[in-house]
Amino acid sequence: GEVYEIVKPDYVREVTECSNTGCWVICCLYEDHIPGCTLMLEAMDANAKKFKDIKFVKIKSQQAVENMPESKLPALFLYRDGKNSIQEFTLANFGGMTMKPAHLEWYLAKLGLVKTELESNPIHTYIQKKVKKVMKSTEIKGLDSDDELDEDPFLDSSDEEDQ
Repeated sequence: GEVYEIVKPDYVREVTECSNTGCWVICCLYEDHIPGCTLMLEAMDANAKKFKDIKFVKIKSQQAVENMPESKLPALFLYRDGKNSIQEFTLANFGGMTMKPAHLEWYLAKLGLVKTELESNPIHTYIQKKVKKVMKSTEIKGLDSDDELDEDPFLDSSDEEDQ
């Protein structure tokens, strides 16, 4: 499997009509200069190799949708039975700028498009690791959750005199 580049004249045949054959077609609207699009296309490439029964295509956003706002990119359109069933805009549901191929795999599995060996949402795993790292760095600095500060760090000495 691979991600196929299409152009506007191919859209109906490659996306809408192909999805009428009973397979899912995932179309990514993108622009080269948008970092989030690069992340999504890398994730699509990895998933296309893994899930060959789904057709993955990409098209420059302005070819697909005239005046498509770049703030909505990357945009994923999922087609089945000739219909655009699902739309996702930006990387918001894929871990943002920390997106990995596993995030897209998890998303597709939750929709029932693929079977996955992932046991939990990789976005949550990433967040848990970050929280643990912050907690560990706090402990290293000598602050425990039950330590109290002797003075209010948000109150400067001139405020105390006013009271």
